[in-house]
Amino acid sequence: MQNKSLEEIEELVKQGDLDAMCELAYRKFKGEGIEQDYKGAFELYKKASEKGSIKATYNLGNSYYYGDGTEQDLNEAFKLYEKASSKGNDNATYMLAICYYFGNGVDKNLDKAFNLFSILAEKEQEDAEYYVSTMYYEGEGIEKNLEKSFEYMKKSAEKGYEKAYFWTGYKYLQGEGTKVNDKEAIKWLEKSVEVNDDMGQWLLGTLYLEGNENGIEIEKDTKYGLELLQKSAEQGNEKAKEELKKLK
Repeated sequence: MQNKSLEEIEELVKQGDLDAMCELAYRKFKGEGIEQDYKGAFELYKKASEKGSIKATYNLGNSYYYGDGTEQDLNEAFKLYEKASSKGNDNATYMLAICYYFGNGVDKNLDKAFNLFSILAEKEQEDAEYYVSTMYYEGEGIEKNLEKSFEYMKKSAEKGYEKAYFWTGYKYLQGEGTKVNDKEAIKWLEKSVEVNDDMGQWLLGTLYLEGNENGIEIEKDTKYGLELLQKSAEQGNEKAKEELKKLK
């Protein structure tokens, strides 16, 4: 469907093809080869969902969740995610877990959130692995377990989930759930900096400013350290701002 021309997609939509409706809705949402039209995308997802498309039901949930093309309605988004999840849509299951975790559109329920994230983590879904790690770390919906937290965070990071880079480096640095490993810590913190993570910029910047004075195997580089702290502060990181104040 992705390889078809806009004219072919529109013709299939006229014929009632649900996959074509979803594809046209996606292109309208992204503005790919057609004028960006959130409301138009919403209407197509709604129509396809009413005709039985689970993919459309999930995306319609997103429209309500984020308020794209319609007024934001977290309660309606939750209902749609629940429906799509019950039909086996993993993306909907993830958003259902998010709703339970944050209490969006439903009463907050960390037990249900953990169970749903765990189901997806078993399928090697990196964003779910990140949340499973976080919940093991905080003891949310499950007994606190630093070893499990490290295990899932590293899995997420190794799959390229950018939020996990900093925390994997941090856990190696602090020896939380694993043995202290300076080289691995620096490696993952550097990767977090590459994706402009403000926490990574703050911590790595601090480490380079101090060098091996803090017991870490890293060569002191004041210029680079300051550069990282400045970038972090510009993103609003309060820890970086405090470090810069100390240096004045």
